[in-house]
Amino acid sequence: APTDKRSAQPTAVGGPDAFGYIYDNTVAYNWISASNNSGLTGDDEFTGPINIGFNFPFYGVPQSQLYISTNGLISFGAGSSEWYPEYIPTGINPNNFIAPFWNDMLVGNPYNNGAIYYSQGGSTPNRYFVVEWRNVENYDGVGAFSFEAVLYENGNILVLYQSLPSDYYSVVGIEGINGYQGLQYQYGSWGIGAGHVIQFSYPITPAARILAYPLQSGSFVSPGSTKDFEIVVTNQGTLGTDRYGLTSTSSAWPVAYYASNGSTLLTDTDGDTLVDTGPISAGSSITIIARYGTPVDAVEGDSNFAQIQLTSSLNNSIMTSVNLGMSVPSGFAIVFQDDANGAMSFFTASTDGTTLQKATGDNYLEPVMHFGGW
Repeated sequence: APTDKRSAQPTAVGGPDAFGYIYDNTVAYNWISASNNSGLTGDDEFTGPINIGFNFPFYGVPQSQLYISTNGLISFGAGSSEWYPEYIPTGINPNNFIAPFWNDMLVGNPYNNGAIYYSQGGSTPNRYFVVEWRNVENYDGVGAFSFEAVLYENGNILVLYQSLPSDYYSVVGIEGINGYQGLQYQYGSWGIGAGHVIQFSYPITPAARILAYPLQSGSFVSPGSTKDFEIVVTNQGTLGTDRYGLTSTSSAWPVAYYASNGSTLLTDTDGDTLVDTGPISAGSSITIIARYGTPVDAVEGDSNFAQIQLTSSLNNSIMTSVNLGMSVPSGFAIVFQDDANGAMSFFTASTDGTTLQKATGDNYLEPVMHFGGW
């Protein structure tokens, strides 16, 4: 478990985050005992997908299924066995989760008699789904404890603590897809205790919203070539279908926008003179391609910076941007370890282009070597 002491006492009310969530630790405590044993036990394990029973809005995207981990996480889209809690928000995996008590924990045989339960309850439009970690222990084994998270149909989230261990270092909070948005309540060992409750409230005011990622990206390019950047655009708003106008600023090199197939040019579909994404329904995402052309006479060391601004057609004051960088490299080669698979990979770059290939099997543990330019 983390040993640094960056913890601090949270305030009673906090936020909003970039999406609009706020938290409040002054709401009433009302424990709900879950009844269905998930069967999940062990160390660094997860189970799912489990049907929620309704569409739970989370960062503007309706979620119908979830995953549960032994380490105190509820995640959407994929499960996670990650035991080391990170600050919220961060692009480091996992993302798209609720962390009622993210800590390295042990559940059930052969460690203890703990278990993880879940239940559905309520009736439309006030249904809820509860996940309860019952009599579990953290990795240090300093006492059994119980906590739970309750997900409500309106998007609100309650986190409740029936008991806590005598020593712990955990993260409490929520984080959206890819880690670009999130609201942290606690990192460390302050701010929660037995009988404590935290409410994360979904924004209730209807609004246009947008999420585009990656926020920044870069690439080497060759003279006379084109470079495609994929941008995922999500309509997080609650006003219905939206379109997002595309404006490239700062760039000295030409750009054209395409649908995800790379061949269908995007056009102005709402008559405001801006090429746009086309219609995106609320809670949905699409991928677009920004294709930049490198001048034929570009030379080694030439570069281009571009910022693409995306603007809501429902509310022109709602906008976001992504930053893209391109450069014509001098020749070099490098061996590096790929965080995705632990393999060593061999990369070369020059004005003629780039190459990338695996140099070892996955999870290679020898020292990393670097080669200089030529």
